Amino acid sequence: MASVTSSLRQRITKQFTSFYEMRGCLLEQIFDGVLGLLKHVLLAAALLAPALAYSASPGTNLSVQIVPAATPTPPPSPTPPPPPPPSPPPTGLTPPPGAQAAGFTTLEANYDFTGQTTAFYQTLSNWLDCAGASSPQFWTVANPVPCSAFSIINDGGTQVLDIQFQPSFGSQLGAGASSIDGTNTVNSNPPNPSYITYPLGMYYEVSMRLPQSTINACPGGTCLLADAWAWFGPNGGGTEWDFIEFYSNGAAGPACHTWDGSTCSGPPSVGYPGFTSYHTYGVLITSDGTNENACTYLDNSLVGCGGEVATGTPADATQRNYLRLDVGPQSTSGFGGVWPTSNMDAYIQWVRVWGCPGWQTGSCISSSVYNP
Repeated sequence: MASVTSSLRQRITKQFTSFYEMRGCLLEQIFDGVLGLLKHVLLAAALLAPALAYSASPGTNLSVQIVPAATPTPPPSPTPPPPPPPSPPPTGLTPPPGAQAAGFTTLEANYDFTGQTTAFYQTLSNWLDCAGASSPQFWTVANPVPCSAFSIINDGGTQVLDIQFQPSFGSQLGAGASSIDGTNTVNSNPPNPSYITYPLGMYYEVSMRLPQSTINACPGGTCLLADAWAWFGPNGGGTEWDFIEFYSNGAAGPACHTWDGSTCSGPPSVGYPGFTSYHTYGVLITSDGTNENACTYLDNSLVGCGGEVATGTPADATQRNYLRLDVGPQSTSGFGGVWPTSNMDAYIQWVRVWGCPGWQTGSCISSSVYNP
């Protein structure tokens, strides 16, 4: 009995020893597993901590303040350049020899339609009444033609003033021409105060031509008359000075016509230089206060002088004149009863007037008339 009991005790002791050994290993494994899991939990918590720090409490609205990006400061604007100075007066214009011979070296007018010395006259609305000029320098003459009769065109690469007469204009004309002048003879008498007149002592020059179609507009007759001239102003006088007159039969002025009984021998004609090409036609008129004399120039060369004019009244020698430009048959019946069958055009590059200082209000009377 004692031996059995001893043997059973040994077996039980052995079993418990194995059980405790197994429990120790199991506990150790469980502890290691729990420890490993705890490591992972702590690591995840560490990673989530920044996000949790910005999270709102459940059930509350998320309040976010959006701050706009700062607007960059623009660089300072550059200082605007000063306005350009006004255009200087035209330079490079030398008085022609005829003007210098009489001492007329002051440029009184420069109607340059080419734009080579001034661009002002290339825009009709700057100077022509019917085109809308606020301070006109030229007006359409009584019974005016449509304003479309006057235009700036390109003629062989050069801008020029085109004065055109159409046969259909005749029904509305008294004078029978497309004409503009330097004083307002239509709407007021005396003329508009802004008009310009020139003293009788002056050198006048014009560069112009006629196209062949204009010369052919009057078949079998001489209805054409293209003219650049000066008419006596409201201060008195009675001499009309035609600086150049074109006729379809080839005759060419200048000429003078008196309207008060005086006589005028007239400057010599320039002949027929070829009207379809541009030429410069000049007339020098001098006065000693009693008589006048006129000399003709073609392309700055003297053609000749016309002798003295016996004045009918003292005002003839001191009269002031305004300028006039026109083209047409000059009457509703035409010269010789011939009416133009097609348009007439006069192409004008420029008109210039040379005189003496103080010409705006004074005269340019010389001690004697110029007669070389």
